[in-house]
Amino acid sequence: MLAEREIAASFLHYRRLLGVAALGLIAAMVAFAFRETWPEGSRHWEVAGWLLGALLLALLGMVGATYYWFRSSMRHLIQLSQARLRMVVTDSLTGALTRASFLDHMRRAFSGTTDKSIGYIHVDMDNLKIINDTYGHKAGDAALAHLVAVIRRAAPEGVVGRLGGDEFAVLFENLSSREVLAASAQAILDALSRPVDLKGIALQLSATLGVALAPEDGDCVETLLANADLALYVGKGAGRGRVVPFDREMSKDEQQARFIERELRGAILLDQLTVHYQPIVDIQGQKIGHYEALVRWQHPYRGMISPADFIPVAERSTLIDTLGDWVLRRVCRERASLEAVSISVNVSLMQLRRAGFAQRFLGILADTDTPLEAIVVEITETVRLSADAIEMRNLELLMDAGVRIAIDDFGSGATSLDYLRRLRFDAIKIDRSYIVNASLDPVSMALIAAVANIGRALDIKVVAEGVETEEQKRMLQAAGCTHLQGYLFGRPQALPRAPEMTPAQRRVA
Repeated sequence: MLAEREIAASFLHYRRLLGVAALGLIAAMVAFAFRETWPEGSRHWEVAGWLLGALLLALLGMVGATYYWFRSSMRHLIQLSQARLRMVVTDSLTGALTRASFLDHMRRAFSGTTDKSIGYIHVDMDNLKIINDTYGHKAGDAALAHLVAVIRRAAPEGVVGRLGGDEFAVLFENLSSREVLAASAQAILDALSRPVDLKGIALQLSATLGVALAPEDGDCVETLLANADLALYVGKGAGRGRVVPFDREMSKDEQQARFIERELRGAILLDQLTVHYQPIVDIQGQKIGHYEALVRWQHPYRGMISPADFIPVAERSTLIDTLGDWVLRRVCRERASLEAVSISVNVSLMQLRRAGFAQRFLGILADTDTPLEAIVVEITETVRLSADAIEMRNLELLMDAGVRIAIDDFGSGATSLDYLRRLRFDAIKIDRSYIVNASLDPVSMALIAAVANIGRALDIKVVAEGVETEEQKRMLQAAGCTHLQGYLFGRPQALPRAPEMTPAQRRVA
């Protein structure tokens, strides 16, 4: 806005100078006319000559000034237009093309006639939210700028665009083969994985890359983008930090996931899911009223669908929140029928990442008159617990209110002991893989005993999962576990349902 005012002021000066020049020209013409009427050599004739010379010099100066103002105004206007063009075409933070300009470039590439392929890489930086939460947004911005710089160094022939947030794209024209594209993607990932100092912070960055090649993986912009995005999603689901080329089988898996999501939404709405309860017994094997709640889905046509199939699909969208709320309400309603002292419910990472999760969880307990100490929230080690992360804040709100927290699958990841330092858990559940191998693997048995010792020191329960034999039971008793869970003491079972009412009974009711 300021630049436009400056240009307008410049043109106002230009018009004023033209006006003064016009008046000077008229004055010069008048002086010349009067000079001709006076005798040559007279005083009036000389004065008129000097006046005419001065006017001509003034006119020359005005013409020069007018030219200067006009030139500087045009230069300013051109610079302003170029700056605005750069803002429209490139991302101010990273220097990559904006989404709109990158897609325009991509469409032009598809409209050209060439015998070679067009390569596309969809890049998603891993854990940007954790960098922002831990070190601040300046570090996150520096990481994004570093990512683009790495892409340009590792793949200088590629055109880089920022699609939004932590997502970027790289376009290669006239590629010779799929192998060349995959090699470029791997070079980007390898270069990015090298430790780097950003704003005084030592970081080792990572990204997930989905790769697609036209025309084999898509003969138009939209299809190529969708297929590369699908490959990226598969890579993120497989653990991130990898290059994943698109494969036709992925489309079939995506169709299956969409079907499950649609059917699961209907199952929740129609109350077609069930909750099974597996007992957690004391170290002597006595059932004392502790259970773990496990959701089950008996599809009317496809039969039993494993949680391993539908939970990941739910986690891809807000459906996991709806599912989690449904399970908690069902558990709260059925607690009295179980005569349960406590019931453990599993909470996923995606639920904990919602800002209002703790308040909604506590609201359900209040609505159903469920004592806070009757519910145990189980989380796995995959939940990152940095001090200011939203996951930690949600857990702290639950604990402050009186809800108990347990670490599930303890020992399956690399952050187990760090968890115990960060949060005051009420129970540790040792991963079943250690229980299965306890009789054959001295290391597994040593770890079980060590965790039991930690539990005694911290005065928290230590639950061994997956107990299936009397031998395992005796070994776990000797190791010092406080509670046991597994098929030896009972399989997950649903509560008996009341028989369906006949139409006549419904009318009477």
